Amino acid sequence: MPLDESRDAGLCAILSHIDAVPQWIVGAAGSAFAPTAGVLIAARLLQGAGQALLMPASVGLLLLAVPPERHPRALAAWIGAGTIGGAVGPAFGALMVAGPGWRAGFGLSAAFCLAVLIPASRVLSDTPRRQDATMPDPVGSVALGLMLAAVVMATGGYG
Repeated sequence: MPLDESRDAGLCAILSHIDAVPQWIVGAAGSAFAPTAGVLIAARLLQGAGQALLMPASVGLLLLAVPPERHPRALAAWIGAGTIGGAVGPAFGALMVAGPGWRAGFGLSAAFCLAVLIPASRVLSDTPRRQDATMPDPVGSVALGLMLAAVVMATGGYG
């Protein structure tokens, strides 16, 4: 959901988070029960799109929930949790593949996200609109995306 002048940034972060978790759940469940490789790939794309929505929305919610003077500490904890997840996730995934199988890993992911969605929908609330909020720079955003794509292409990370 793109930000626009008529929407509150806090509301957009909440809606993005609430929209992204079901998208992740459907993608994970679709992966767990995929009858063909094509369905698995489509489900993983859906799950990846949900992840792309979750990351910025979670930072937005974190910054809304924490007083400005505590933002550095909160962001450090958020980054630390992500780093631990990045380190533990592949090992856990390998255990799932070696044990109950790769489908069980996707099923467990869907179940965990479903368990998070229900309390999140009750806890998250709208926030008042910030009068000093500005829109993201569209030209800068496109330039940043092109620059990142150029770095990926230059370093051979495209395939």
